[in-house]
Amino acid sequence: MEISSILLYEIIKEKSDPETAKSVITAIDERIKSEVKTETNDQIQRIELKLSDKIENTRVDLLDRIHKTELRMMITVVLMAALQMVAKYVFE
Repeated sequence: MEISSILLYEIIKEKSDPETAKSVITAIDERIKSEVKTETNDQIQRIELKLSDKIENTRVDLLDRIHKTELRMMITVVLMAALQMVAKYVFE
């Protein structure tokens, strides 16, 4: 038992018998543990959803950047080929 539980036990024991005090403290402890567990699980689920959204947004952003880079590379290759063709005809 924690200090607050011990103090509460002592107060209840003064007004009733030790068995009743113990059962009340046990019921309170179980209720608190249950509520803390439920709240913790809810918070974990909210965090998981936020992280999932952030991961998806990052993935989409990275794919977009990759596609832009691929497009730039294709344009560069096409422009280099065109420049080579122009240079070939100019310098021949």
